Amino acid sequence: MKNKVLSILSIVLIVLITIFLGYQLTNITVKEDMLSYLSENDPEVIKYNEVTKKFGKKDFLIVGVELDNIYSKLYDIELITKELQKLKEVKSVNSLTNVIRIKSEKNGIEVGSLTEMYDLSDKTLDLEDEILSDDILKENFISKDGKAVLFTLEINTKDKDYDFYSLKKNIEKIFLNYNYDDIYYSGLIFMNEEMAKMSVEDILRIFPFALILIISVLYFMFRSFTGIFIPIITVLISVVWVMGTMVLSFNTLTSITLMVPTILIGIGVDYSIHFFNRYNEDISKGFNVESSIKETYKSILKPIFLTTITTIIGVLSLVTAGIKPISQLAIMASVGITYAFMISLIFGPALIFLIRPQKKKILNEKGHNEFLKKYTKLVLKNKKLIILSIIILIAIFTIQIPKLEAKMDLELYLPKNSDSIKGSDYIENNFGGNNYITLYLKGDKENMYQDFYYNRVMRNIKEYIQKFEKVDSSRGFSDLVSNWMKSYDGIEYIPADNSAMSQIFLFLKGSDSLRQIAILDSSESIMEFKMGTSDVDLVYNLSQKAQNFMKDNIIYSYDVIPFNKEDYRSIEGFENELKFFVLSRHGNYEKIILNTLLDAKDKDVLEILKSLNQEDMLNRFNEFLESYDENKVNMNTFISMIEKNDDYIQNYLYQSEKELKAKYVYEKLLQNKEKINIEEKDLKELSFYVNDILVPISGDTNKLDINLTGNSIVTANLNKIMIDSQLLSLFIALILVTIAFMIIMKSFIFGLIAMIPLGITLIMNFGFIKFVGFYLNAATITIASIVIGLGIDYIIHYLSRFSEEYIKTHDKYKSIINASSTTGNAIFSAALTTIFGFLPLSFAKVGFMAQFGAITAFNIFIAFIMTLTIFPIILNILPDKFYEKNFLKNKGAE
Repeated sequence: MKNKVLSILSIVLIVLITIFLGYQLTNITVKEDMLSYLSENDPEVIKYNEVTKKFGKKDFLIVGVELDNIYSKLYDIELITKELQKLKEVKSVNSLTNVIRIKSEKNGIEVGSLTEMYDLSDKTLDLEDEILSDDILKENFISKDGKAVLFTLEINTKDKDYDFYSLKKNIEKIFLNYNYDDIYYSGLIFMNEEMAKMSVEDILRIFPFALILIISVLYFMFRSFTGIFIPIITVLISVVWVMGTMVLSFNTLTSITLMVPTILIGIGVDYSIHFFNRYNEDISKGFNVESSIKETYKSILKPIFLTTITTIIGVLSLVTAGIKPISQLAIMASVGITYAFMISLIFGPALIFLIRPQKKKILNEKGHNEFLKKYTKLVLKNKKLIILSIIILIAIFTIQIPKLEAKMDLELYLPKNSDSIKGSDYIENNFGGNNYITLYLKGDKENMYQDFYYNRVMRNIKEYIQKFEKVDSSRGFSDLVSNWMKSYDGIEYIPADNSAMSQIFLFLKGSDSLRQIAILDSSESIMEFKMGTSDVDLVYNLSQKAQNFMKDNIIYSYDVIPFNKEDYRSIEGFENELKFFVLSRHGNYEKIILNTLLDAKDKDVLEILKSLNQEDMLNRFNEFLESYDENKVNMNTFISMIEKNDDYIQNYLYQSEKELKAKYVYEKLLQNKEKINIEEKDLKELSFYVNDILVPISGDTNKLDINLTGNSIVTANLNKIMIDSQLLSLFIALILVTIAFMIIMKSFIFGLIAMIPLGITLIMNFGFIKFVGFYLNAATITIASIVIGLGIDYIIHYLSRFSEEYIKTHDKYKSIINASSTTGNAIFSAALTTIFGFLPLSFAKVGFMAQFGAITAFNIFIAFIMTLTIFPIILNILPDKFYEKNFLKNKGAE
């Protein structure tokens, strides 16, 4: 009566807790942000968050739209831009019609967007040539075939009513109002949203399928309703408990933490299987229900408790990963395993006591599985062949391990037919890419953004990065100055003249587009690079080269002094500027560059005029005369005017001195183009350095803070951390589990022996990942630690039964056969249910979930095979004296 009351109270209490925690599931929120996987204190994350927060580059959505002919639809683009801007979730919009540009006019220079410069509603307006001549517009907003246009939207994800898919519907409504329905979306924000949505769909779709497979195994094993119901209900309660705990512990779940229920259903059902298997074994021997439960507790409690500890040790080692969702998964999976252990040993036995299931004819009279008995005898008979086969397999899988790669690129793990991947492919194919890295530059002084060296640093880094093959285009702060100078002199460059820089920025201040690439009050600015690849490792390697280049060539703390040929500091600083320029264009610096420019600086401009091509000079001079409404002159007159150095020539030389000196230098350097190895347009820009009147040198007046960041760089850093964390967590798991096993078995030798099947499983784990073309990712790096915990569980159960049998028989062969045919039956069923718990995940749409399911199922299979194959062989090889020392003496001591 007392046992019955305790059983009912236990069931009622567990049901009440389940109702409370189950209610919490109504508050589940799943959000994915791959860049939040790393600690906020990670240097790359700090840089990325600083830049994206200031310039709104993190939560932006890229929208590509087919318009047939964009040049006839400029007014539509203008109106769509304004309507998109009105959406409450949208902070800002960049498009073809509202981005800042610089246009050269006869009467000067005009700064503004197409909307500001023109009445785009005028149907007679033809701006195609003008747009195509503007690199910023052409390379950033127009498709290669001119039939599609790009919009970039900065999204306010902090809005309390923010819902991405509602926003997406509103965006589509705007385009449909203009009869544009061929719309493509891309950007990290979209991929994260789609990843979260698909992860939930995968779990809801796969979880029931996994349950059905596990139910099938339980029926095959126990052939009774109770044998199915009790393990399933206990594991489902464990899942509800841990999910409720997760909701109470975290604001949101991720695709990684969503895998906790799958891990738990795979592992948690094992406890009930071991308990119910031993109960069946005892009741098959003729015990009544009460005695069977008592005997089952007596024999199974210790190994189940020990396996729970070792499994938790293996899983908790993942806390060291340094990746937040993995740490959360480790903690919650450990909590769930604890729940499963408690519920299996309280709720399950209570149900057994009340239901009182009787024996089924699935085992022989001794409670042994005949198939496993015959299998073990066959293994021991052919042990040499089996050992040789395993060695060959180890060699095959070991070869694959050095080739293993870590990749967390979202595009690898979303289905090819998903909207975000289709959008990403479309934008990459038509607009050159949708993956960006950002150069961030900050000066420590007010108005430092006007300093020539500040702008040259940005321009040189831009040129260095843009020379790499996979960099499609760039857009940033220093482009405004270089484009301004191009409007005047026909060549993009940054003048080393801070008074001229100040005048330029008087015209550029106040533009909305400027605010998106600069914070002038604090002298902060950015340069964005569009990457023509989604390979984050390639982007990361490029960024590392750029970082090294910056470190070697930039003066981070500097003074600005006037150029003075008599001051060695000035000459050294000037030469460093020339080197910086040439190396940034991936060229070779030659001393002749400095000598040529110094010579030109000293050379009289009239002599330079005489030395240059006279036909070219005559044409330039006549253009000068026409600008003053004067008549053109012929060659003879021109030569005569030069000889006389008349007023017109003097005036022309005064106005054109910089241009003429640059022309002179260019023609000299052109003779050494092959040595210098830079493009002619770069030689022309370098030639304008002859007009530098200021030089940067090392000093304390001005300080620069420069960073290169982007989601690809952060993701590549995550890849690197995953490799390191895998090694650390694996090392910790192996050490702790080995020590725990040695303590449990009170034997150093047994601890080492247990590592043999575990070591083989781990080798095959990593070899298998590479062999099937998978990667280490936030999901698959957890597998090794989980398998260590599960693999040692099988060994503990097996060895516990072996020791029990050896104490009875004093015969290691009989003990091995009995252990395999009794506990081996539970291990087989537990392994099968665990495999079927994980295997359905291999059909997930989300790639890393699918990889996690397939790899874990494979590893459980290997761990099971090693436990019932290599471990019996090892136990059979060890001498009887070893067992007498470890089992019989210990039993006598007890």
